[in-house]
Amino acid sequence: MSKHQKPHYAFAVLIGCCALVGMPAAMTINCAGIFLKPISAELGIGFSKIALSTTIMFVSMAVFMPLSGKLMGKYDVRLIAGIAVSLTACCLLCMSTFYSPYLFYFTGAVIGFCNTFTLYLIGPALINNWFKARPGFYLGIVMAFTGIGGMCFSPLGGYCISTFGWRVAYRIFAMIIMLVAFPVAVFILRGQPSDLNMIPYGSSASAEKDHKTYIEFNISPQRAVKTVPFLMICIFTAVISLATAGINQYIPSFVTSIGLSSTMAGSMVSIANAGNMCGKAMLGTLNDKNPHHALLTGSILGFMGIIFLLTLSRRGITFIIIGAFIFGISLALPVVQSAMFVRNIFGSKYYTQIYAYVMTITSLGSGFGAAVFGYSIDLTGDFSAMFVIGLIMVVIACISGTIALKTGKNLKLAWVKSGHEH
Repeated sequence: MSKHQKPHYAFAVLIGCCALVGMPAAMTINCAGIFLKPISAELGIGFSKIALSTTIMFVSMAVFMPLSGKLMGKYDVRLIAGIAVSLTACCLLCMSTFYSPYLFYFTGAVIGFCNTFTLYLIGPALINNWFKARPGFYLGIVMAFTGIGGMCFSPLGGYCISTFGWRVAYRIFAMIIMLVAFPVAVFILRGQPSDLNMIPYGSSASAEKDHKTYIEFNISPQRAVKTVPFLMICIFTAVISLATAGINQYIPSFVTSIGLSSTMAGSMVSIANAGNMCGKAMLGTLNDKNPHHALLTGSILGFMGIIFLLTLSRRGITFIIIGAFIFGISLALPVVQSAMFVRNIFGSKYYTQIYAYVMTITSLGSGFGAAVFGYSIDLTGDFSAMFVIGLIMVVIACISGTIALKTGKNLKLAWVKSGHEH
């Protein structure tokens, strides 16, 4: 870019995607854990009952994902984003008035529908459309904002809960979404560079030469869903999303269970989300170079983080901080790694359609993680079983992801050898 050349509008779109992920999505997913204990205490219900609203949210994502994918292709992204953001804010505002867990279940379903756009579809789709150079790096930046949003809003929410109560905290979150995320969604986002008579960033011949792209291999959705790599990706995303999302939901409760304050619990969520932020940026960059190295890095660090929380947390706050941060890195795996698996193995032409199928599995895994670990806590009375289950699932995810890449390489070689799409 020359000295007087204007920045490409792709970076404005990048900022808009970051805002959607960092506010409505992060507040309803990454910050959900700080509300579990105060709501449970006030309403007199167990963790598993209130956490069921999170399960319903993720199941709703899975159910609505195919419909959401069709809506993305039919309507202007600004209209879709504006409705999703405003509905999320309305749900949080309504939740501040609830006294029955069943009402939380209803808003959980609505928020799940909204998050199919704000978390899973808009960011990856727009990055795919606007950036042809280093897509993994820019996707990592966008998805890192779930961590940045959690890191910023978890302590704010924890402070508001301690000072004003959880009901006021929900209202403050709703106000922030409407004042910041809504204008960004409506006035900044654009679906395609052609909407502004532009070409994607990095689409020049020099950028194509300097950066790895994935346009050479384009496997159709009908062919992709019948392959071993697709099955392995689904297994990977199911178990890793179940493990990471489930444990992340209960970090605040785990911290308070060993005698620390609610404010400190909120801070631990922020530390985990800082790891999430770093992990997504790091894994996005690593995926542009070597997807298997990215997979191994995220899996090993996630395993180590759980070990720290399980075995060393009672030895002092330092070990909890280290464990929460390292574990947070693995939170990047379900979204970033799954997205790059799809792009790397199946190509970019049908990326959004295939990715929507995979994200359906991710949503189910994340939702059941909250329920499975909630019941394990209620049954055992502590958090040890949760961490052990998480360790097993990280190992399974690493193995299935490795198989996906290996068989995907064979699939691409067969595709090239045949000289046409299967």
